[in-house]
Amino acid sequence: MIIKFIKIIIFLFSLLVFLWPLTRPGLIAGHDTGARFVHVQMMAKALKDGQFPVRWVEGPSKGLSHPLFNYYPPGFYYPPAILTLLGIGLVPAVYITIVFFTIIGWLSMYFFVKKLVGALPALISASLFIFTPYRISQIYVRAAYGEFLATALIPWAFLAVYNLYNDYKRYNRYILLLAFSLAAIIILHQPTFIMILPALLAWIGYLWIIRASRKEMLISFLAIGVALLLAASFVIPLIGESQFIRPVGLSAGYFDFRQHFAAISQLIYSPWGYGVSQPGPNDGMSFQVGVLNWAIVAGAVGLLLYNLYKNYNRYNYYIFFLFLFLFSLFMSASASLPIWERFSILSYIQYPWRYLGVSALATSVLAGLVFYNLYNRYNHYKNYIFFLFFFLPILFNLKYLAPAAYLPADSFTFGSSRFPRSDPMAGLEPSYFPVQVGQINSDPSIPRFRLVQGKAKIKSLTDKITFQEFSAQVTTPAIIQINTHYFPGWQARIDNGKEVSLVTPGFNNTEGNIEITLTPGNYKVSLRFTNTPLRRLANYVSLGTALGLLILAIFPMPIQPRRLDEAKL
Repeated sequence: MIIKFIKIIIFLFSLLVFLWPLTRPGLIAGHDTGARFVHVQMMAKALKDGQFPVRWVEGPSKGLSHPLFNYYPPGFYYPPAILTLLGIGLVPAVYITIVFFTIIGWLSMYFFVKKLVGALPALISASLFIFTPYRISQIYVRAAYGEFLATALIPWAFLAVYNLYNDYKRYNRYILLLAFSLAAIIILHQPTFIMILPALLAWIGYLWIIRASRKEMLISFLAIGVALLLAASFVIPLIGESQFIRPVGLSAGYFDFRQHFAAISQLIYSPWGYGVSQPGPNDGMSFQVGVLNWAIVAGAVGLLLYNLYKNYNRYNYYIFFLFLFLFSLFMSASASLPIWERFSILSYIQYPWRYLGVSALATSVLAGLVFYNLYNRYNHYKNYIFFLFFFLPILFNLKYLAPAAYLPADSFTFGSSRFPRSDPMAGLEPSYFPVQVGQINSDPSIPRFRLVQGKAKIKSLTDKITFQEFSAQVTTPAIIQINTHYFPGWQARIDNGKEVSLVTPGFNNTEGNIEITLTPGNYKVSLRFTNTPLRRLANYVSLGTALGLLILAIFPMPIQPRRLDEAKL
C-alpha cells in the first residue's frame, strides 16, 4: 500500500512540475501557437455545422475555405474543439488536451518499462521521457502539440508488440492496443508514424530473433495493417486526392529537409533558444539530446561491454535501444542525406531533427535498464540511486520549462480585437488550398453570394461551412459566384419551380471560387459539400475496421502463444 502511494506521489509530482507553466494566465507563445488555436476554432465550427469526419474548414474570414483536414492530421484538434463546444474556453480546452496526453505519455512509458524490468525502473524512464529537452521544446518552444501527442503513444505500440510475444492471457487485448495506438499516431502526426514504423518493425524482428516464433511476428504485422485500415478515413483521401492540392509546397523552400539537418555538435549540446530552425549550425532552437540522456547512453554502453566481457547474456534490450538511439542520431544528421534522397516519403517529415523524438524513446528506456542493473548491483545505495535517477532529469531540465513569453489569452480568438488583422492568413495553410486557387481574397466584406455577370436579385437563405443556400430572380443569363473555393465533393441543387436538378458547380476565376450559371427565371439554389466515392469508401473502411475490433474485444481469438524468455534483459 505504501509503495503504491509513493508511486502516485512521484507520478503527480512529475506531472505538476512539467505542466506548471500551463497554469500561468495567458497563452504560451510558440512557433505555431497561432496555427494551433486557429485550427481548433475551424474544427469547432465544422463540428457545430454537423460535419464528421471534418475535412472542409473555413476561417477566420468568410471565403477562406479549404480541405485542411482532408490532408493535415486532425487528431489533436477534435478534443479541444469538442470541449469548446461544451462551453470551455479556447485556451483551457487546448491545455486540458495537453495535460491529458502528458499523462498518457507518462503512463505509456511507465507500463512499457515496467513490463521489461519492473516498476521502479519504469518510474525513472517515465520521468526522463517527459523531461527530455526535445519533448519539452515540443510544448514550450515549437507548440508542436500534435507531434507531442503522437510521441506520447509510441511506447504503447512497443508494449503491445512485446505482449503479443509474451502475455498470452491478454493476447487479443494487445492486438487492439497496437492497432489503436498506431492509428492514433497516424491521425495525430503522420511524420511521427513515418519515423517510428521502421523502428517498430525492427522491434518485431528483434523479438522474433529472441523468440524464434513466426506466429507472433505475423500477427504483429497484421495488427499494423489493421491500424492502417482503422485510419483509412484519413489515409486514403490523403493519398488518393493529393492531386487536388499543391503538396509540393510541403517539402520545398523552407520545408526542404536539406536545410534542417542537425550538426553533431548540436546533438551533443546546443544552447536553449526560442528561434526557428535554419540552414547550418546557427539555429535559434536547441537540438541537444540532453546531458543526462547522453550520460545514460554512456552508462548503457559501459554496462553492456562489461557484461559481454563477463559472458553475461542478459543485455539484449540494451543492444536494441542503443542501436535505435544511434539510428535516430544518424537520421538527424547530414550523413543520412543519401537515405533521405532515396526514399521520397521521408521528405514529408520536413525536419530531420524530428528524429530526436525517437532518441527520446530510446534513451528513456535505456535509463530504466541502467537503473535496474545499478539498483540491483549496489543494494546498499539503492535509495540514493533511485532519487539520483529520478530527480536529476527534473533538476537538469527545469530551466527549460520557461516559455519565451505569454500572450493575452484571446490573441488568436476569432472576433477578438487582438486577432492579427494585419495578417488575415494567420494560422492558415496555403499548401492545402485547392490547386486552382491562384489568388486568395481575404477581404471579410465580400458577400457569400454575388452577381458577376447578367441581371439578378440574390437573397441569402443559409450560410454554413458545408451548406449554403440562396434564392435568385434572374432577369438575363447570369453567373453567380459563391465565396467558397471549389473542390471535388461540392454539389449544387437547383429548384426551378417543379424542376429539381443536381449540377456540378464550376469555377472560372483566379480565386477558384464556385460559380453557378442560371438562365432567366426564379430559383432556389443550394450547395452542399459531400463525400466523393473515395472518401465514402475510406469512411466505410474505418467504420468496418472499428466494428471488427469491437467484435474482437467482445469475442477474443483463442490464441495461446508461448512465453518470452524473461532472462534476456
